[in-house]
Amino acid sequence: MARQRPAANSSATRATQVKAAPSRAAKACVAAAWVLALLLAVSSTAWAQNAVPPATPVPAEDAADPAHAADAAHADAARDTAAAHGSPVASAPAALPAWPPTQPSPDGKPGAFRITLHVGADAHALPVTVVLPENMPTGDARLPVVIALPPGQGNAQMCAVVRELYWDFEARGRGYLLLVPEVLGQSLQTEGADVAAALFGWLDAVVPYDASRVTLAGVSNGGVGAFHLALAAPQRLASLLVLPGAHEGPPEALAALADVPVRMLVGADDTDWLALCERNVTELHAAGVTAELLVVPGQGHVIQVPGSDLFDWIDTHGTRKPPPAADTATPAKAANAAKAAKATNPTNPANPANPANPANPTNPTNPTNPTDTEGHAGAAPAAGGSQPRR
Repeated sequence: MARQRPAANSSATRATQVKAAPSRAAKACVAAAWVLALLLAVSSTAWAQNAVPPATPVPAEDAADPAHAADAAHADAARDTAAAHGSPVASAPAALPAWPPTQPSPDGKPGAFRITLHVGADAHALPVTVVLPENMPTGDARLPVVIALPPGQGNAQMCAVVRELYWDFEARGRGYLLLVPEVLGQSLQTEGADVAAALFGWLDAVVPYDASRVTLAGVSNGGVGAFHLALAAPQRLASLLVLPGAHEGPPEALAALADVPVRMLVGADDTDWLALCERNVTELHAAGVTAELLVVPGQGHVIQVPGSDLFDWIDTHGTRKPPPAADTATPAKAANAAKAAKATNPTNPANPANPANPANPTNPTNPTNPTDTEGHAGAAPAAGGSQPRR
């Protein structure tokens, strides 16, 4: 029997099958969740807002959170220690969080834990919620990974909201490791490479994950950040999913995603983002990227889509294709072709057919050529000619 989400969300329709608007029951269901999201995020900017302040290690509205305070203290201690020894922070990196993580997430959700990574030369703190699958792999099995970037300010409240709306339930049931970093999407335009290095540095060092099965996702401002992060480390990704999201840089940069399939979702009533997504999917196609745009009718910026639809696509597109195997016969064929070309090259001195080859019987300067009329030693006299000089 198929795994079912709790009844609170069971009435949601498959909105990504763009055939009809969601049912009233589905709209009411997600509307209730969105009211909760607004209450949680009352001190943050709106979900859809793009003009947001620069990222800070600890959002002001979360400064009273003990977990955030611990992160800030940890980062400050690292800076103080490095300064006391006259060294930059980067020379004294903090220890990587252990696997499996042990500190529960502040929201207390099942399987959710919290780690702190350190980013960039100043080693500023990056809190990350880590959600483990219900059934952890055994033996040599490896975990597929979804990295999900939050909307709005990218703070803890926004991370909790999108986890509930889209990611946690399906990730845990389908055996995925879910990482939700508290990061402002637009900040990744400048620190995407550093954040990618922190995330994959931890994964590579301690986590039994499948490096060929990493999907990057983002919502709204996190969808903008997802493009920045993807372009900073395209070789680490199997697929990219945004709902919605947009690329704000030069279109030619998108060619780096040639091996990363992209799916973009946007509400039909979300007119500004719809225009951005339509432009982006055209640019992606022009850059040789496999991309699709799914316009969900009757919906605005906060897309009502079951997590099962998202993970169905991830299951299908979330494995990176291996590079084509080298043709072992090609080098030999190339060498043989070059040898053959050289042998038949009329300017090759070793080519018997080369008139300039001293061993060519038809070479008029060949001393053994019986038709040599230039009096070379050993040549027979030409008819009616004189004997060679001695």
